[in-house]
Amino acid sequence: MAEVINNRVAVGLQELDGIVRYKTLMSLAHRGQAEIARRGCRGTSAMYYVDSLPYSYRCEVYRRYPDLNAQAKARPFIDSVEPDGAAINYYEEYTFSDGTNLPPDKIDEYSNNAAVLNAFRSWLERSNSLRKKTSHAQVRKGEFWAAAAEALPRIADRFPNTLPLNPRRLQEKYNEYIRDGYIALISGKHKNSNASKIDTEEKKAVICALCAIPNGFDNEFIALQYNDVAKKFGWNEVTAGTIAKYRKENGLLIEHARHGGTHFSNNHAMQVRRSRPTAAMLLWSLDGWDAELYYQKRNAKGAQVYTGRMVLEVVLDPCCDYPIGYAIGEREDAHLITEALRNAANHTKELFGSRYRTCQLQSDHFALKSMTPYYSAIADKVTTARVKNAKTKPVERYFRYLNETYCKTQSNWSGYGITAVKEHQPSAEFHNLIKRNFPDEQEVVRQLEAIIAMEREKKRTDYLRMWEATPEERRLPLSDEKFLLRFGKSTGYSNVLEGAGLRPRICGHKHTYDSFDVRFREASWMKWEVLYDESDLSQVLAVSEDGTRRFMLEEKYTQPMALAERKEGDAEQLARIQRFNEALNERHKLQFATLAAHATSLLGGKCYTELENPDANNDLAKALITDSKGQHKINRAKSRRRALDAAVDADYEDIAPKKAEIEIVREYPPAGEERVNTFDLY
Repeated sequence: MAEVINNRVAVGLQELDGIVRYKTLMSLAHRGQAEIARRGCRGTSAMYYVDSLPYSYRCEVYRRYPDLNAQAKARPFIDSVEPDGAAINYYEEYTFSDGTNLPPDKIDEYSNNAAVLNAFRSWLERSNSLRKKTSHAQVRKGEFWAAAAEALPRIADRFPNTLPLNPRRLQEKYNEYIRDGYIALISGKHKNSNASKIDTEEKKAVICALCAIPNGFDNEFIALQYNDVAKKFGWNEVTAGTIAKYRKENGLLIEHARHGGTHFSNNHAMQVRRSRPTAAMLLWSLDGWDAELYYQKRNAKGAQVYTGRMVLEVVLDPCCDYPIGYAIGEREDAHLITEALRNAANHTKELFGSRYRTCQLQSDHFALKSMTPYYSAIADKVTTARVKNAKTKPVERYFRYLNETYCKTQSNWSGYGITAVKEHQPSAEFHNLIKRNFPDEQEVVRQLEAIIAMEREKKRTDYLRMWEATPEERRLPLSDEKFLLRFGKSTGYSNVLEGAGLRPRICGHKHTYDSFDVRFREASWMKWEVLYDESDLSQVLAVSEDGTRRFMLEEKYTQPMALAERKEGDAEQLARIQRFNEALNERHKLQFATLAAHATSLLGGKCYTELENPDANNDLAKALITDSKGQHKINRAKSRRRALDAAVDADYEDIAPKKAEIEIVREYPPAGEERVNTFDLY
């Protein structure tokens, strides 16, 4: 880079490269034919006066660098320019009234402008200070700004700027900068809305309302509608391009109004990012899916009357997308959801040896009121996904996986949802050709059961490994009583306790159940509803009609009648019943003795025994039994009289009998008359 040294233009070795060799230049300098302007040292190259070089070399320098003098004069300004960190920070943080910021190119441009103007101010202050010390006049402003404007193109090579090249305009910009600071360099045209045709709230409201119409009008139509309104109010007309620009700048507001809150939340609102559970049984996700497999129904004549899809209700553990439970039905309802939860609980018993609850169950709001007791029984915590927000439920993504992995390979595949791209859907013409070959309802059920079976088999090892990683405090057992109370099936009628036990009819067969809980025997007068699980009929739950009492009953052990057919375990089961009965008898003897002692104390020490009650051992007093002539009262009176005579020894006063005022009918026929064997109780 050329410099002015002692009012003479000097160049360095970089500019002389290719014009004169270094050794030749050293020889010329040694002979005095090239004058050194500045000797070289570490970090600084040597400089040579151009006018001292031989004529041929001097002409080549001027030919190669025609603006050498301008470069030399601009060198002092270039050396004094330094980046302004405060300006960079100011423009990076600057925010307009609409919330927007300066683009990066404008930040660099305004920062460089500030750096150059800072260099001009430093140059002026330094020059004036130096002249003041030497009693010289200050730098003439006209000459200075002319030189500065001339140097700006050279300065722009290292610090790109947009300062005006006119000296007077450059001086005015400098004065504005000194007066107002960094904001003076921000162009008034940047984000200027003066030329905008949509410059009032009324115009914005009209365009926004037209763009938000759910019919989905294009920009041309909206522009025509807006211009009709503009003519009435004297506004400027707009074009489709203006509408497109406004729609783009206000897209978030228009999308919310046009497509609704659900679409806005799913596509434009901030989403929550979550990670999968790292262990099993920490979270279950529950939902139903119209499985994309067609089935057909036929009438009695074999004609096809209906084509539809079955509903697959899945309980998914998202730790490895394991289908822990499922149910298949024609429609999603509370019964189908209950079946899926029942299957999930039973499957945990198949996997882990006993039933377990999940720490958290995620569901939607479908049948939430009726399903809350069941959700609470199967999970420690229940969380519901926001309405119409499928992204929060991992089971939704699992349905897409099942559709693409398994259902798509079947001939009765129905395709994707109605919003899918038409090119990705199966051929409707092909479906019409093979619709008579669609499987029936049961075949589709078997297809879905096979899909779940393959999924479980493929992921069982990983799921058991993740169960080992589940902390012990997160393993929540599900008792048989609680499971049957919520998920057990009812026989549909009530039963009473018999001597053999409770004998409900389940699946068309009689079963006998009993309990070794004494309280169940004491409530033998109550009626019981029996709840059972088809997969395990070894035990059931008996619930009283009022729901206040519950007992787990086990199936009655069957003893062989013949001693020759007794097998191992029979004696233990028989002894178990005998021990229970003995304990039951002792329990009631003690209870009755306690009650009798208490009653004796309340009755003043008197307690009536069988001797004090002459009818205690009198069979005629206990039952209404007549003789062959139908007489009962006379026989009972005679029996009571004999008992009293034998029990007490007392003196009796003879009282003459009075003559009967009425004729007494004889109870027994006189001797010699034949008795009639009649047993009329009345």
